[in-house]
Amino acid sequence: KREIVTAKAYLNVDKLPIGGGCAIVGVLDIQEGWHINANPAQPKNLIPTALTIASQTGVTVGQIRYPKGQELQIQGFDETALDYDKQPIIRGQLTIPPNVQGAMADDLEIKIRYQPCNDNQCLAPKTAKLSGKVPIAPPGQPVKLINQNLFPKPSEVTPR
Repeated sequence: KREIVTAKAYLNVDKLPIGGGCAIVGVLDIQEGWHINANPAQPKNLIPTALTIASQTGVTVGQIRYPKGQELQIQGFDETALDYDKQPIIRGQLTIPPNVQGAMADDLEIKIRYQPCNDNQCLAPKTAKLSGKVPIAPPGQPVKLINQNLFPKPSEVTPR
């Protein structure tokens, strides 16, 4: 049975630059007829979609930009809900600590928590977990830009 929501994550570099940063993008694929709550969630009692990261070397994620939610009128609610459907994209920045000497790779685990709903019901919140070994570039080694089709040029990104 296919998951209602599947997730993929991409970095914009081939290796993590020690003491530097890189961009990350989480791409969700939501089955037709389903949606997930936006971040920030509206109404406030709904569980927002959220991206977090776990790292062995202390890599952190920040500057997370969630897409703007679409308005949805839910039966029985006075307030309009904000949701995502089809293929929302979450963007963020990873920061790699400068003291990661000697590490060749990091086991990164990216988690995207969401609550799938359709017109009749909301299911319990789920977490999509993506994990993988990401190589670390030693200090002074250049990193290559990759997946550029997923990362707009700086002038195209508008902060929210």
